Amino acid sequence: MILRRAARPMLAAIFISGGIEALRSPQAHARAAKPVLEAVGPAVDQAVEVAPLDERPDDLTLVKVDAGVKIVAGTMPIPLTYLGPAATKTASSVPR
Repeated sequence: MILRRAARPMLAAIFISGGIEALRSPQAHARAAKPVLEAVGPAVDQAVEVAPLDERPDDLTLVKVDAGVKIVAGTMPIPLTYLGPAATKTASSVPR
């Protein structure tokens, strides 16, 4: 139990710092994420058709949105609430 109480904030700090770093230098993260963004391009295009957007967001915008979601999801486990959505987002951010 003590290990879990220490591990959650430590793991959250990784995602929060990663999100902040992505917001500080989105160009570098967009270059690194280029293969992934190309692979999920069809899914993003389908989402744009359904969403009230005029055009597909550029790669920098997608990286900034992902960074914001990482920061928010990283702060969720700290008070031990909303662990399901936080775990889902943080698990989807881990490179495989």
